[in-house]
Amino acid sequence: MFAVTATSNAVNLTDGLDGLAGGGLISSFLLLAGFIGLTLMRGGYTPIEIPTMAAILTACLAVVAVLLGFLCFNHHPAKILWEIPAV
Repeated sequence: MFAVTATSNAVNLTDGLDGLAGGGLISSFLLLAGFIGLTLMRGGYTPIEIPTMAAILTACLAVVAVLLGFLCFNHHPAKILWEIPAV
């Protein structure tokens, strides 16, 4: 429960900093997709393992596409308010 709460708070804090969370996730998912692609090209797997790895590869690339779309619409610079606005 601590790990889930800590991860959620970390993403909430970094997401407001001009897409920092999205950029980090893009690099992570591209790295994972690259490893899976290299593993598939190496071969030597059973016919059951290949569709599973291909599905994970497709999911990784789909997440990268979604994050790129998110960053296109989240390009406005973030601002941190250091003072309490007057009501």
